[in-house]
Amino acid sequence: MRQSKLERISIALCLILIVGFLGASVLSYLVSSRSVRDHITASQLPLTGDNVYSELQKDIIRPIYLSTDMANNTFLRDWLLSGETNNEEITRYLSEIKTQNNTVTAFLVSERTRVYYHAEGPLKTVQESEPRDSWYFRVKALDTDFETNVDPDLANGDETTIFINHRVLDFDGNFIGVTGVGLTLLNVQKQIDYYEEKYNSTVYFINDTGVVTLAGTSAGNVGKSIHASSSGIQNIAEQILENPHKQKRLEYRSEDGARIQVNSRFVPELDWHLVLEYDESAAVGPFKSMLTVNVVVGAVATLLVLAILLPTIRRYVMSLNKAAYTDTLTGLLNRQGLTELANRDLVATGHGKQCSVIYFDIDNFKSINDTYGHATGDAVLTTVAKRAVSVLRESDLISRWGGEEFVVVLPGGDMEDAKDIAERIRSVICEHEFQFSKNPVTVSIGVSDRSKHESLDQMLQQADTALYMAKNSGKNQVVTWLHAVSEA
Repeated sequence: MRQSKLERISIALCLILIVGFLGASVLSYLVSSRSVRDHITASQLPLTGDNVYSELQKDIIRPIYLSTDMANNTFLRDWLLSGETNNEEITRYLSEIKTQNNTVTAFLVSERTRVYYHAEGPLKTVQESEPRDSWYFRVKALDTDFETNVDPDLANGDETTIFINHRVLDFDGNFIGVTGVGLTLLNVQKQIDYYEEKYNSTVYFINDTGVVTLAGTSAGNVGKSIHASSSGIQNIAEQILENPHKQKRLEYRSEDGARIQVNSRFVPELDWHLVLEYDESAAVGPFKSMLTVNVVVGAVATLLVLAILLPTIRRYVMSLNKAAYTDTLTGLLNRQGLTELANRDLVATGHGKQCSVIYFDIDNFKSINDTYGHATGDAVLTTVAKRAVSVLRESDLISRWGGEEFVVVLPGGDMEDAKDIAERIRSVICEHEFQFSKNPVTVSIGVSDRSKHESLDQMLQQADTALYMAKNSGKNQVVTWLHAVSEA
């Protein structure tokens, strides 16, 4: 049904007013969000990075300085050079280091004896053939003084531990062992969790190849490269890693379209990059809410005029359309509705469009009405309709064609598809147990397809001919148009 002139004018005025409110609100939102974004980029995120770095020096980087002090400690070097004669002395020294500095372990490995000492005494002898001891020989060959490494700690029940391994040199610069301390990974991760909650940011570390080396307890990206991430940061991975001594201010779009501000800086003590990510949605969110409120208020003010009129007109049009195209008993399309929709599909898709038709009729329906009454007959029609719909596809069209006759149009279906669906319709109806009689209700079905660009009327005539043959051949069966022609 065509819209009235008054309805079209009312809608046009409503749209003009809404566009005006929306334009002013969007402009205000863009200006405000840009101001917030500039503040995050220029001030908030760099300051957060400085604060996290400062706290890192106290909580994570401090053990690096501690391991350096141990490696240069005169007592420790003298003890190694004097022949490691008193294990109690080195055990007491390592125990005091561990206790006073709240580390989970303090250790020393002698190059001369390859004995691994820790705060409770000698633990083992490291060997080149032992994979778990490969770290020692790697550190021995380092060009730098120390490394930060994550490994299971044998002295602490194989708990994952961050070790600071520092080379020990004698007074002439010769390598004589490795010393250092360890922090439990869980404690460090909890510290990162604290930073993330405090600064409302995501905090993690990556090495010089972009692999995530350390993150909070809830992160699942440790050991993965940011180059291979699907979050969006892979697009700026190279910018983060290049020129490591320069602090970076970058951004990327996440998978859901959120703008993520990134601040990165190189931490030379760890030889890692500290990366902070800040989702600006939290800061811009209030402005989005304000935009929504403004739009809603403006829309409500202009829509009040139409709030009563348009729904009434719309319901009236919908009821007319439904009455015109729907069978009131079964809820299926009626004859007019199916014809219009099917012809519209055939015209829109052209003459080459494959299509097939199923035409079925309830066997002995008059006898059901005469014996059990029209109420039972109506119940049978409704049940048959529901059973048929249950085996159809969403794209298929089904209608009550008239009386006890039903028509199904299968867009895109060939004869084999139609025959298969027709057989399923016949089966689900025949197998259903009706309460009014022990005898099954059956249907006879005729099938045709669009083999030579036939119209819908021509396919219906062919299917009707096939249905007539199914009735004459004993009912409760499916007959195709091709079979009917060959029998004729």
